[in-house]
Amino acid sequence: IELCKMQNGGYLKYCDYPTSVPTNWADDHVNVPEIYGIGKEGILSSDYYIEEWDLPKDILLLCGEGHWWVAFDYRNTKDTPPIIYMDLEWGSDTLIFELAPDFETLVNGLFIYEDEE
Repeated sequence: IELCKMQNGGYLKYCDYPTSVPTNWADDHVNVPEIYGIGKEGILSSDYYIEEWDLPKDILLLCGEGHWWVAFDYRNTKDTPPIIYMDLEWGSDTLIFELAPDFETLVNGLFIYEDEE
């Protein structure tokens, strides 16, 4: 809420987050290119996308592009939800895992990935 008061969503310069779980994005990180703002074309669109892409209920989308999503996970808690990553094209199943224990950890862990090649 405080972040949205300063800037209501937008693209991120530090837009990668480390993970030990490989995804269709990379073996060691995922890309978080933006954070949705509050509004009709932002997190308030979550219900539409949850239905459209058959996503779990009780989540709030932070960003995504249909085949992958980053979201607050309210399925097991209403306080300080963890952040999850969902990869809908992971083989024949949907890959869902905890990306960060909370939003602050996610924001503080973002970095710029530099390919060594």
